[in-house]
Amino acid sequence: MGRRRSTPSLIILIALLFLSTNARFSLSWPSESTPESTSWRAPFSSSRRQLLELVTSSSWHQQLPKGIRAELLHRDHELRSPSSENLSPMERAARDLDLSRRRAEHLNSIGELRIRNGAKRHLIEEYKTKVTSAPGEYVMSISLGTPAQNFVAVIDTGSDLTWLQCSTCSGSCFRQVNRPFQVQNSSTYTNLACTDTACESFLKGYDSKWVTSCSTGGNLQQVGCKYSYFYADSSNTTGDFASDVINLQGLDGNFTKVPNFAFGCSQRTFSPSSLFEGSDGLVGLGQGSISFPAQIGSLYGDVFSYCLVSVGNSRSKSSTMYFGKDASVFNVTGLQYTPLIQSKNNPTFYYVGLEGITVDGMQIPVSKEWFSLKTGRGGVFFDSGTTLTILEPRAMEVLVSAVSQRLNYTRVSRGSGLDYCWNAGGRFESDIKGPKISFNFTGANYELDFENAFILLSDGTSQLLCLAMAAAGEDGASSIIGNIPQRNFHVVYDRVQNRIGWAKKQCSSATTLSFRIVLSLLFQFLVVALLHSDR
Repeated sequence: MGRRRSTPSLIILIALLFLSTNARFSLSWPSESTPESTSWRAPFSSSRRQLLELVTSSSWHQQLPKGIRAELLHRDHELRSPSSENLSPMERAARDLDLSRRRAEHLNSIGELRIRNGAKRHLIEEYKTKVTSAPGEYVMSISLGTPAQNFVAVIDTGSDLTWLQCSTCSGSCFRQVNRPFQVQNSSTYTNLACTDTACESFLKGYDSKWVTSCSTGGNLQQVGCKYSYFYADSSNTTGDFASDVINLQGLDGNFTKVPNFAFGCSQRTFSPSSLFEGSDGLVGLGQGSISFPAQIGSLYGDVFSYCLVSVGNSRSKSSTMYFGKDASVFNVTGLQYTPLIQSKNNPTFYYVGLEGITVDGMQIPVSKEWFSLKTGRGGVFFDSGTTLTILEPRAMEVLVSAVSQRLNYTRVSRGSGLDYCWNAGGRFESDIKGPKISFNFTGANYELDFENAFILLSDGTSQLLCLAMAAAGEDGASSIIGNIPQRNFHVVYDRVQNRIGWAKKQCSSATTLSFRIVLSLLFQFLVVALLHSDR
């Protein structure tokens, strides 16, 4: 009997050794269930009791924070765009520059669109030729209805409304990834009336040009809340503002059903630029009261974060997004924060104060005034949907000059796909260095690693060192911290304390939560089996 028992004992000891050498696993991602020692009636040896006490102790099993975890797929991920692997690095760089400029124009136009709402349709036509937006940079899964229906939606920190294309869509409807939301199949779906709190909040945050049915007289309790949500390239979605159960997956893998989630049930969608391509709709992550994080904030805390994998990993690995006050900062150290700046005219965006820029630790002569937020334009904000960093043109010119002075490479004219490149000759990639660039935000410095500031390209004979940045369209336009400077940073949008935080982190190195939970449960099962053999 003793020899037969030694086999599971050896398995347990090996598993214990493996888990104890991975401190982050053992301490950060525990199992959701814990066996109780009081449930065992047979006597144990003291060593096996100690083993059980170790497994059930708090040092092995912290309480997982409340919150939601979602996987984000970049536009180049093999599951979204199998053909993107055929793009050369220069073709991809040219695409990213083009899309970043177009999105910057789109976002710069939003403020004017909301201010001059009386001339909205004139502005739509004005911007139709001026700007063409781009397909969503990242998508996440979303589950809605009873029974649950699953979708893939673009995430957008530059808008508030979450919406899905519905089965009742007629006329202009875009081709989507999954079936449209089947309204008739959900027993918990409800069209909201103008007097519902969510509709009133939507109307307060925008106006009657966006919430189209609730400015008329009569009994508004019997009038359905209908919307027309516009994007500045003339893309738009029109439909019923509705509510349904949203199914949220917690960090422990379990689902929570949250009733009365307000969203747009799109009946008509138009986009000349394929803004919604490769998705079923859009998740609005902006600062408005109807946005996704605002609605679930009462449940988990109005904070969300993400950790975007590097450019090199974006095709094969997913990035991670967290919602919830505790979940968003779980297992992250060294966070720095800068205050958010609120804009009355454009309250959706996450504006911050940029006070200066340093290159290799030296301040460069940029004016703080170039980054100031004015009525409907200017300012600096974080945006996950823009690829490159977009800088105010005068600041961009000063930065390029400072970088050039610190490089022993020859500046080359455009032809690489990006605007600011230097010929590094035939050097190995590992030998090519660039100066250290930092953004000096109010109260905190954002220090870019090489991969956050530069892109290496090849023209067939030489290596090109290029800034992963572009100039905004005109003096005084908004500057945007895009997603390349956010790669391998854990970025926190803390809407409770009105701030944005960040800390450097290898975003692709963490094992997925589900794997950790399964492995931890397996370990516990082996312990229980061993102890049960003593009965």
